[in-house]
Amino acid sequence: MTLLSYYSSLKRFDKFIIHVTVFLFLQMHISGCKKLIEIPPPVSTITTEQVFASPAEATAAMAGIYSELISGNANFASYSTTVYCGMSADELTVVNTTEGPQFAKNNLFSGNLIVGYNFWQSLYANVYRANAIIEGLQNSTNINDSIKAELVGEARFIRAFCNFYLVNLFGPVPLVTTSNWRKTNLLARAPTDKVYEQIVADLKDAKEKLAKDYSVGKGERIIPNKTAATALLARVYLYMGDLVHAEQEATTVINSPEMALEPLENIFGTKSREAIWQLKQNNTSGTYNATPEGYFIRPLSRNSDYQPGVWITDFFLNSLQPEDHRKDAWVDSTRFAVDNLIYYFPGKYKEGLGEAIVNGPYKQYYMVLRLAEQYLIRAEALIKQNQYSKATEDINLIRIRAGLGPLETTLSPDDIMNALIKERQVEFFAEWGNRWLDLKRWGLADGLLGTLKGSDWQPTDKLYPIPDGELKKNANMTQNDGY
Repeated sequence: MTLLSYYSSLKRFDKFIIHVTVFLFLQMHISGCKKLIEIPPPVSTITTEQVFASPAEATAAMAGIYSELISGNANFASYSTTVYCGMSADELTVVNTTEGPQFAKNNLFSGNLIVGYNFWQSLYANVYRANAIIEGLQNSTNINDSIKAELVGEARFIRAFCNFYLVNLFGPVPLVTTSNWRKTNLLARAPTDKVYEQIVADLKDAKEKLAKDYSVGKGERIIPNKTAATALLARVYLYMGDLVHAEQEATTVINSPEMALEPLENIFGTKSREAIWQLKQNNTSGTYNATPEGYFIRPLSRNSDYQPGVWITDFFLNSLQPEDHRKDAWVDSTRFAVDNLIYYFPGKYKEGLGEAIVNGPYKQYYMVLRLAEQYLIRAEALIKQNQYSKATEDINLIRIRAGLGPLETTLSPDDIMNALIKERQVEFFAEWGNRWLDLKRWGLADGLLGTLKGSDWQPTDKLYPIPDGELKKNANMTQNDGY
């Protein structure tokens, strides 16, 4: 299915599968209204002609995006970005799937279904939904301006979030800012700088419109707010090389009174003050109270004939210092009875298939953005502005939390940058593909992955292929080199 056909089907009937958690989202959003609003059934449809008749209807549509992001196997935000980008880099590996090994070997084919569905279509489907909500709200006359602004801010944040991954996974991509598929049918690929311009514009607008605190989520950090938009903007500026603004935005997040670094064991919890934005799974169906990532990765039982969904590479495992507490807190293992070997797997999420319980208590939500990244964003921006002492202070905060000693004050600029690279490698391993994106933007992918993966690695592997179906249906679409 191509982007065109997918948009066409969404136009006719885009039915969000919104579980019981939609009621929670509705109540959270609507609680700020002056009078009670009747909550509609937890099913919403969005078309290009959508005009929202009530705040509850619009809120249900926005809640549907969050539900869609964390639901289903073929969604970039449920676990795919962590798992498959982790295999593209040097973090994770797998042997027992059909198309997964293509990622681990960096030997992707343009017909790879994971690339086509889990990334391309999943990302553009959520861009479509965000666009439809923005347009529906703009055309609605029945919604309070403050509610309308909040929901438009959330939708523009989601559009920016999806476009960030599109441009970093595929390079130049069609820039879709409308839900009208007739206008997006034959779009050519926009240059990366144009995509980034749109991302920045969306995030700036979101910052103006979103709530300052976590009141919309009733204290839970499951709905993006001004801090989330600021945090993502800091990352985007860093990727763009705008170091001054990256430092400024990261500092704003760090100085927020609602934010604080947590002990390692508390970071991914539901009450984590390090969380900037989390996705909340539905504990009545799907993965129940387990996060999708934990459900996919963790074996059904330990020391048995069950393997993890993926496991950690020897390269990454050997890169961990013995005194680094993150090894104990975030790496788990099992002995596979078939070959009697120990397999190490990411253990940031503690509930998996074997622990998931229907209606079970929430212990962790799925972390999307967190405070530690902001310290390392600021540190990197400071290093590149030759402010090494201040950068070292930020790096040391993350090191000391992990049980490591502070960096020596006599380190050279290159040594400080290497320390930053190391901290990002360990702190964000198996987390939203950060390592894959980092290696590419630092210019380290060819040297490191070429050494680790030998002849399987080609410089053109740094971008995923444009799906075959898009090339066949869109004469203006071009393929990435190497495919």
